[in-house]
Amino acid sequence: MSTEATKAIEDADWAVLGPKLLHFADRVIARYRWRGLRVETSPNNKLTVEGRSAEDFIQVALKKLYDGKRKYLPEKNLEGNLRFVIESLVANFHKKSSHLPTRDRTIWEALAEEEDPIETVEDPSQANATAEFLELRERQKSMLADFEKQIEHDEELAFVLMAYRDGKYKTVEIAEATNIAASRISELKRKLAQRADKFLKEYPQYADLKPLQEVL
Repeated sequence: MSTEATKAIEDADWAVLGPKLLHFADRVIARYRWRGLRVETSPNNKLTVEGRSAEDFIQVALKKLYDGKRKYLPEKNLEGNLRFVIESLVANFHKKSSHLPTRDRTIWEALAEEEDPIETVEDPSQANATAEFLELRERQKSMLADFEKQIEHDEELAFVLMAYRDGKYKTVEIAEATNIAASRISELKRKLAQRADKFLKEYPQYADLKPLQEVL
C-alpha cells in the first residue's frame, strides 16, 4: 500500500475530481477502434466496451495506486497520476482485445489475468546495477516527468508521447494506437519534437541525456 497515494485519494475533492476523470477516461476510450467488441453508448452518451465504462477504468486505476501496484509519482498530483494510469490501462485493454482468439472470455477477464507491462518492467535498482546506471535512469525518469507536465494539457501530444512510450514510432502504429487520423500524425510528431527542443532549452540540466524518443 502506498501511503502517499492513500493520503492523496482520501484527501481528494471527488465532487470536482470525479467528473474531470470521467470526462478524460471517456475521451481516451473514444480514441480507439474496438474491433469485434460490443461497444455501446449509455443514456448519458458515455461509451462502454464489453460493459466496461470510464468509471470502471478509474476504479481499477485507483485500486492499483492504493495497493501500490502502480507507483505513485510524487512529481504529479493525484489527477496526473490517475490520468497516466488510466491511459496505460485503456491502451493495454485495447492491445489485448485485438489478440483475443475467441469470445469465450471477456476482454476484462483477459486483462485481469496478465500484469500491466509497466508493472512488470525490469527494475534497474537490482543489486548488480551500477551507481552510474541508477543515476542515469533516475534522471531520465525526472526528465520524462517534467516533459509530461509541459504537454499534459494537449491531449493529442500526450497520446503521441504515450505511443512513443509503447515503442510505436511509425505513423501507422501511432494512428492505430491513438485513434488520431494518420494525416495528422506527422504534424503532431513535428510539434512534439519542437516542444522537446524548447523543453531542453528550459531544462539545460537534461541536455546531456539521450533524445526523448530514445529514452521512452
